[in-house]
Amino acid sequence: MDRRMHMIEASDMVLGSDTSSVIPGEPLCALRRVRWLAERCGVPPADVFPQLAGALLDERAPAAVAHCCWWARHPDPEGQFAAAARRWSGMTDEALVTILRCKGYDGFLYRLHEEIIGHFFFQHHGTEMHAFSGWVAEPHREKKLLATFSLDFWPMPLSVPMWCGVGSAPETIPSRSAYWRR
Repeated sequence: MDRRMHMIEASDMVLGSDTSSVIPGEPLCALRRVRWLAERCGVPPADVFPQLAGALLDERAPAAVAHCCWWARHPDPEGQFAAAARRWSGMTDEALVTILRCKGYDGFLYRLHEEIIGHFFFQHHGTEMHAFSGWVAEPHREKKLLATFSLDFWPMPLSVPMWCGVGSAPETIPSRSAYWRR
């Protein structure tokens, strides 16, 4: 870990809505400014940047709708999301997208050309944000992109006051979760 982490400029931590955080030729929901932590931690570089799933779903981008709806209909049976998802199994894609958005589900989608090659999903719970699913397509796993994608998540809450965590229970902090309050 870089000992100079405390010297990171505040401007690096703000997502911002200006066009400097947008990849040329990509939609406005393509974020560059979240990559600073991954770059400073020395994880493998990635040429693909996150796009907010919620923005792509609001645009009804076909690949985003298909991807998010498939994952919502095929949850980890051991996960907490599976219980909620069972109630939604018979819904149309349109209805499922509406439910997911209303319940605060969002995430980062990673597209290479038009193909989604990874995601990092999270849910807003009032002043908290919980990451619950990360995935990288098989042909891209050798690049160790999931480490980069997970570090893209952490800078997002720095722009607003909230709790942020990975995992489902605070008592698991040492083993699989990390929480902080701004």
